[in-house]
Amino acid sequence: MTGISAPNPFEFSEADTCREFVTPAIQAAYWGDTPFEIAEQRSFTDGRIVLTGRSAKRREGKRADYLLRYRRDLTLAVVEAKPYKSPAGDGLQQAKDYAEILGLKFAYATNGREIIEFDFLTGIEQKVDRYPTPDELWHRQIEGTPLASTVAVKTMLQSLNHNTGKPPRYYQEIAINRTIGAILSGQKRILLTMATGTGKTPTAFHIVWKLWNSGWNKDADPTRKTRVLFLADRNILVDDPKDKTFAVFGDARWKIEGGEAIKGREIYFSTYQSIAEDERRTDKRVAELDDNQSALIRAVRQRGEAGQNMLLDGHFVLRGTSGELVRLAKEVFADLQLSGVVLLTEDAQIIVDRLIGRDGIAVNPELIAELAAEELAHAYDVCGVLQVPLTVLHAPNIQMLTEVVNRLFLACNRHTADANCAGVCWSSLVSSPRLFTQARAMVAAP
Repeated sequence: MTGISAPNPFEFSEADTCREFVTPAIQAAYWGDTPFEIAEQRSFTDGRIVLTGRSAKRREGKRADYLLRYRRDLTLAVVEAKPYKSPAGDGLQQAKDYAEILGLKFAYATNGREIIEFDFLTGIEQKVDRYPTPDELWHRQIEGTPLASTVAVKTMLQSLNHNTGKPPRYYQEIAINRTIGAILSGQKRILLTMATGTGKTPTAFHIVWKLWNSGWNKDADPTRKTRVLFLADRNILVDDPKDKTFAVFGDARWKIEGGEAIKGREIYFSTYQSIAEDERRTDKRVAELDDNQSALIRAVRQRGEAGQNMLLDGHFVLRGTSGELVRLAKEVFADLQLSGVVLLTEDAQIIVDRLIGRDGIAVNPELIAELAAEELAHAYDVCGVLQVPLTVLHAPNIQMLTEVVNRLFLACNRHTADANCAGVCWSSLVSSPRLFTQARAMVAAP
């Protein structure tokens, strides 16, 4: 009888290597034992959308071989595996790239024979003979930080609410955990910048959920819950989250209206206008125009230098604090280096009706018509001087708008040497509430 020889691991594929060597080694460090988790072959991006002629397709997303989770919602490390015959270091750069995208402090690369660790906290890359246990890795991450306190640990490890629908996307999870960490570290002001449609409301909900359920508050009073103020500039952006996303908080919620706030509640909702010093101010008059435009230009330049296409939402004319019409300086648009402009128009009475439905505010249609006429005239003036193509659309639907913006981006991508792929102006008074979000989602800008 001829004996059956043992398989040669140097002939193993990556999948074989993972099954026979990598997974057992990770499990030997107690990953996979409740409450610690191993997420295998986990995709965390959907893939970039690119244009192909007049159609769009999505590239392959990013997928990690292993994500090591201290809790379901708290990932500590990524592991990238290569076939047994390959050097372990072949996967290290990929592991480091994934760790940076996911906001992780530890990255591992392995071929089943060797393990290479990169620690972003110390910058040290080294070979290790085993994977650290969950507790070892967690203590390394929080050692010497305010997160090492008992209350902080409880708050960080508080699970998210998974009964609200879709689980958080990877960037939402990063935003949640970084914000919680910053709060627990004593930071007073934290700014999250998230694009339209990326889930600002659910991200805010999970941040509040973790703080509220862990019992954290700024005074470290164990008898009190966290107090939160949720602000927006329109009633629909307050009522919808309060009545839907935040409904799980029950009677802890209260909407501030007419200056009335019951002090026995913990999660308050309000529009800016309801708590402004001048309660008569119901419009969107803007002060410090130069500062606002300077901030916009800086942000656009940063993204332009990163090679990003941009679809900007803005105005050519604004109302000052005294109600006067103020034309934005041509230099503002020159500094933005626009590749094209799309100006939307609509009948004044329709805009008035939308404002009433959206904000409960009745505006004189003559004021709307005056603003629209001034904005149209200034748009022609600016685009003529800067020699930027201007397209005027009256009451467009989403298909019309998407076609125009796609043409703008296609033209821009052929001439990107000295211009940002950006378009202005878009009047939120003119557009229907969801038109801009739909256009951004449908425009396939690489």
